[in-house]
Amino acid sequence: MDDPDSYELLPEAFLSHTGAYEEYKAEWQATLYRVGGRMFAIFHEDKEGNPYLSFKSVRAEMAELYDRYEGIIPGFHFNKQHWSSVRMDLDVPPELIARLVDRSYELVRELLPKRVQRELEMADCQGDSGERLASRHG
Repeated sequence: MDDPDSYELLPEAFLSHTGAYEEYKAEWQATLYRVGGRMFAIFHEDKEGNPYLSFKSVRAEMAELYDRYEGIIPGFHFNKQHWSSVRMDLDVPPELIARLVDRSYELVRELLPKRVQRELEMADCQGDSGERLASRHG
């Protein structure tokens, strides 16, 4: 596995997206990342305590990665057509994980109501992180 410190930077990268925010869901024992009220990534564990990151994806875009990396699988406890998961303690470099979550954010953002998309676009143009949007849609 790569330098563990580089994995610790991933949440910061997820939150760098306009309007993105973090939420801890105690009943799931998981940390969710959302935009416009919709989840685009989630850190969670399986029953054995193995760490996973699940994220929105397009299955056709993921097929090669499923074959290439032991740690990338169709969504663990999620709809396998629309979600993928990375087992964080296996063979997936943090740079790839960050790119996959970037794509997940894009996919979820495209599905938000047009009004929310416009608000996010305005925040992008103004160089605003969208923190006000996150609090309003969270």
